[in-house]
Amino acid sequence: MTAELPTDVDYRRRLADGGVIDGWIPAARLTRVGGNFRVTGPTRAQLSLHRDGRGRIVVSGSYAAPLEAQCQRCLEWMALTIEGRIEVIVVESLAMMPRSGEDEENDDDYVEAPDGRLPLTALVEDELLLACPMIPVHNTSACQRAVEATPAESSETHYKPFADLAALVKAARETDD
Repeated sequence: MTAELPTDVDYRRRLADGGVIDGWIPAARLTRVGGNFRVTGPTRAQLSLHRDGRGRIVVSGSYAAPLEAQCQRCLEWMALTIEGRIEVIVVESLAMMPRSGEDEENDDDYVEAPDGRLPLTALVEDELLLACPMIPVHNTSACQRAVEATPAESSETHYKPFADLAALVKAARETDD
């Protein structure tokens, strides 16, 4: 059975103890998730700390969070599970990150761990927020609004307000010449 994860951990001690971080974060601690989303249960996180080939401390692993999202078509709530991978480099302060332009091929992500404390909840919540869809919608068949919005076969002609604009512009140019 996994345990509730603390808000932050001493990453140096965890690294010395094998580097495994496995547990769950209660929904109440994920306070920045809001708006069109709400957390409906604990978020599961499985992380490991290790050193990469350059000696940097890396946090890698995965998370899964049960959410509800408000469909932007019908405005009804729908169940949604967000799953993702985490891979970030731990730095004591943001000043330790490479400056822009120093390492042009560097596309690494960093997490600040001041005083050796790795902010687990904030790290997982950041990744969760980045993974949420920008515009959540039901599948077309499950969304009542999408079913209503499908165009029906119609024999009516559509009004095209700019249909004759090209002819008017051409005529105006000919009279100016």
